[in-house]
Amino acid sequence: MSKYLKDREHTIQFDGDTVRARVKPLEYGDLLAVKELDSEIEIAKWAIPVLPKYITLAGLTDAEGAAITIEEVVRVAYFLPLLLELVECLIDSVKPENPSLPSAPSQ
Repeated sequence: MSKYLKDREHTIQFDGDTVRARVKPLEYGDLLAVKELDSEIEIAKWAIPVLPKYITLAGLTDAEGAAITIEEVVRVAYFLPLLLELVECLIDSVKPENPSLPSAPSQ
């Protein structure tokens, strides 16, 4: 049976909230584009249009208790640390959930 998952849930602690991020698998084109980036600013620029395609959030609220969406996270600089962590979750989505160990060399 394949280890492919159509989405995964990640739990992240941010600013007193337990954020649940549902992450869809990253597509090749977006993966190749992010692999070429080497600064947090470049990664953040890449993430603004990309993260909403793949991620939905639950559990993140503002000071008044209103839900904050992924669209707000990618738009507001306050959330930069969370945005970068969400990028890591997205990149991790290309790995099998429980990768099997490589087989021993044949003799």
